Amino acid sequence: MSKYTVIGHRVHRVDGPDKVTGRAKYTFDMVLPNMLYGKLLRSPYPHAKILNIDTSQAEKLIGVKAIVTGRDTLGKKQGVWRRFPELCDEEMLCRSKVHYIGDPVAAVAAVDEETAEEALDLIVVDYEPLPAVFDPLEAIKEEAPQVHEGVELNINVTRHIEWGDVDEAFLHCDHIREDHFKCSSQAHVCMETHDAVASFDYGGKLTVWTSTQAAYYMQVLLAGMLGLREGDVRVIKPPTGGGFGSKFELDSAQFCAFSRSLYAPTTFSASIMRCSSLAPGVRPYTACTPYFSTAQPNINSSVTGPPSAYAYAEDITRLGRPSLPRPCICALPHSSAM
Repeated sequence: MSKYTVIGHRVHRVDGPDKVTGRAKYTFDMVLPNMLYGKLLRSPYPHAKILNIDTSQAEKLIGVKAIVTGRDTLGKKQGVWRRFPELCDEEMLCRSKVHYIGDPVAAVAAVDEETAEEALDLIVVDYEPLPAVFDPLEAIKEEAPQVHEGVELNINVTRHIEWGDVDEAFLHCDHIREDHFKCSSQAHVCMETHDAVASFDYGGKLTVWTSTQAAYYMQVLLAGMLGLREGDVRVIKPPTGGGFGSKFELDSAQFCAFSRSLYAPTTFSASIMRCSSLAPGVRPYTACTPYFSTAQPNINSSVTGPPSAYAYAEDITRLGRPSLPRPCICALPHSSAM
């Protein structure tokens, strides 16, 4: 008989019975009294100026309770790495310019999803299309269109990591092979898409139910973007139908659910359907990697991230420690998709 009670024994998931029997309630299953439903209007252009947003016809539609645009926000920019201002470059609702196909420009709150969808068709946005970038190596050229003002060569941050003397190690190699790899972007395709339900009480305190992998991140980011105290924001995390790294950040559907509730002590639900989530979500990025494989246990690789709307950086890594057992490529952070 084994002396262990866990090692070598089957361990049942404590949440298993509720999930397989359908008793588990996800954010998407929630229905609260007087709940409004939210939908986002997104940009059809990869890069364009916003000249005007006319919501007058949508506001007249019966069942529409409120419409919000970038003018209704505090004008702050956010990013999951909030301690580094240079990495906070994303507006929840664009005010003057869109940066990728799917960038949100307006949100509608209505009595049901059908009315909210109809209202989106009545919002008129005047755009001035601008040249866009679609390739990371083209994006860092002098003549490339500038995605964000004040960011030279479309590189907001460069991280350089180096161990050992790579060039010296190459001199002692019997053979050096150079290859170039290009990885396409990927979608997480969680079974449960991004969604949120939010409610303000009469005391001005916000309660949030959302499909997230980091409740504290949501609390901190929301408080900052809405101008609230952290103690006035409560985030409840129901069972999450998958995340895979895509639900660490604050997205526009969540933000609009919360900000829309500011107008009344009611509840607003915002969810992103599958077809919408494939366009704008945060996903592992396209990367171009020159990779050197040598007869000695040293590598020299340069990984360049994409010209995404809200990319982290061009990342360069040089490794040359003799103790490395075999060539490898460093994994780098993901960023928002084009």
